[in-house]
Amino acid sequence: STRRLRISMELTTVMSALQFQDITSQQIEATHAVLAELGGGLASLVGQLGIAVEDAVIKVNEGTYDAKAHFDREKSASSQAVIDKMIEGGGEVVSQDDIDALIDG
Repeated sequence: STRRLRISMELTTVMSALQFQDITSQQIEATHAVLAELGGGLASLVGQLGIAVEDAVIKVNEGTYDAKAHFDREKSASSQAVIDKMIEGGGEVVSQDDIDALIDG
């Protein structure tokens, strides 16, 4: 029982670190995409003013940032309620279909 608790705590620590790393990399990619877009606009503006600009291409990984993305709070709250119910179920086994349904919406 003590060993299980220790392992559970260690796994929680690892998962938290992985989530932090994932969120941080997403934020960096989003910032990079915004700066690349801004840089392109500034280069165009400077070019129209007749000032020579070195051609520099900033590569942005496709799919890492969507300026038109939005957060659906209702869907998120609904999904979180289902997850909370599963967790409160005291270790109830969850099928892969249940997990897929949560992810796919």
